[in-house]
Amino acid sequence: MLKHFFGWVVKRGWWDKFWGAFRSDGIMNWNEFEEFVHWEGRWTGEKRRVFEEMARHCETLQDGSGTKSYCPYLTASGVLDLKRWWEDSLNPGKSAAAKLDNFKWIFAEHYGNLGCAWRAALDPEDTGSCCFLVFCRVCNQLGMRRNLKSIWTEITGGNPHRKIFFHDWDPVGARLVSRFTVALSIKYGGMQEGWSRVIRNAGGHLHTATFIEVCDDLGIDMHDAKWLFAVMCVGQNRFLTEFDRVRFLSHWDPGQPGDPNMTLEELQLTTTLPEKKKAAKKKEGAPTEEKEKPFNFVVELNKEEHQQYLQRLRTHLLTIGQDEEATAARLKRKAKQEQEEKTTAKVQEVLQRPLVCRHFNNDELLEDPDIAAHATKDPVIAPHAISEVASAQT
Repeated sequence: MLKHFFGWVVKRGWWDKFWGAFRSDGIMNWNEFEEFVHWEGRWTGEKRRVFEEMARHCETLQDGSGTKSYCPYLTASGVLDLKRWWEDSLNPGKSAAAKLDNFKWIFAEHYGNLGCAWRAALDPEDTGSCCFLVFCRVCNQLGMRRNLKSIWTEITGGNPHRKIFFHDWDPVGARLVSRFTVALSIKYGGMQEGWSRVIRNAGGHLHTATFIEVCDDLGIDMHDAKWLFAVMCVGQNRFLTEFDRVRFLSHWDPGQPGDPNMTLEELQLTTTLPEKKKAAKKKEGAPTEEKEKPFNFVVELNKEEHQQYLQRLRTHLLTIGQDEEATAARLKRKAKQEQEEKTTAKVQEVLQRPLVCRHFNNDELLEDPDIAAHATKDPVIAPHAISEVASAQT
């Protein structure tokens, strides 16, 4: 009912006049509401019920006894809140997604990117997780105090009682860090060994330019390399050492590579580029994902195993309503029935001929295999046909 009312007042262009009908103190009583909706707008809906439901949403009055009663008027703030609810109901997923995107954008603007926000504020001790209490404290420091529970529920995927991890906070960034650690393990035999080798090759201090060159050897472009360096260099000088940020990378340590013949080109492309740049890069011919390699295999069974396999297969087919043996038997019976009907029709066609048109004798009639087979099965029709033929010859 309320959706019908707001659909009329907004889509028909009456919202500005309706909003201007409120008093200077932001109140509209029933007489003012009825005068505007019924006499000016000519709305034919249930005006009284709409007014009562909207008044329920507005502020409540409290009498001397301590009981609450709904106010007999509308407030501008309450009606505006209902209007926002109606707009959100038109696209339920859009409001939550836009709210979460705007929320993360504030963090990215304040700290540089979502990875730096995680390292500097949400998980400064590199424990790998963040609880709701720390989350609320950081949000309050940034001046965000509304809808924190709904945003937390959206980040946790509908499970607000658990902690959040970096892949919940920034899925794209988590894939990029994972790709960096896997590339180190593939090239140097391990993540920690590779990190130490990179630092030693740089002279003990790894600056931005050198880190970009290292990432280029690992198949990571400059944009993603700058993002990784900014995340790993949070709170430090503009260089990294061997003992910096190993604990942060340890959450993505893949260990020893399982396949020693794996190459860096086989890693899937993961980037922090926006969708437009990512699509342009894909059109240029950059590989986005590894193609699946199908394979075949053969299973050898002995006679007993094959019988067991057939029995289980038939049980499975019966469970889903299929039975190959019953289907084959039914088709065989149907074909046999059709053949018998065809033979009977042939015999009946012979019996219906005039006697003067039958130019064959008894032996010629029995030479037909269908009639001969039918004569052995039906001793009534066939001898009658043969006797008629014999009498015609006489």
